[in-house]
Amino acid sequence: MKKIIIFIFILFLLASCNNKNNKNSTYNENENTTRSFILNDDLIKEFNKYVSETNFDSAVIYFIEFFAKDQTLNDKDTFVEISYNYCDRDIEGYKGILMIDSNIVAICDKNNIGQKFYNKTYLLYVSYEKLECRYDTLIISTLLKLNNGKFVEVWSINL
Repeated sequence: MKKIIIFIFILFLLASCNNKNNKNSTYNENENTTRSFILNDDLIKEFNKYVSETNFDSAVIYFIEFFAKDQTLNDKDTFVEISYNYCDRDIEGYKGILMIDSNIVAICDKNNIGQKFYNKTYLLYVSYEKLECRYDTLIISTLLKLNNGKFVEVWSINL
């Protein structure tokens, strides 16, 4: 009887291990869910580049702002500014925060023009007044322009 119980236990373990490698299992479906769309891939690359260049501590809250301006031939061009949350900034269109690679990122989308570049279901609304800001006189930011479906760095600026 003891051998039968051990045999059944070993079969159970083998079946459990086999299910983890099965592509149709719930394990892999949950893994894919965590990799779902939160922010446009190009924006994530530019954001990670900005984070590595600025080298702030983990307490800094970053800011991604979507806006449109008349730049060329009276067409509205779509721009994205990546910066950190400095005090006295314009917060018109503040939507909430996202977690991107363990960083807190506030999203500001003035005319809802950036909605296709982030997943609003992952936004967590926290009152802007509760977010810490930095009192800096030199503000480092990166400006991106949407050009043929890709974000191109226009310049990095220090305000």
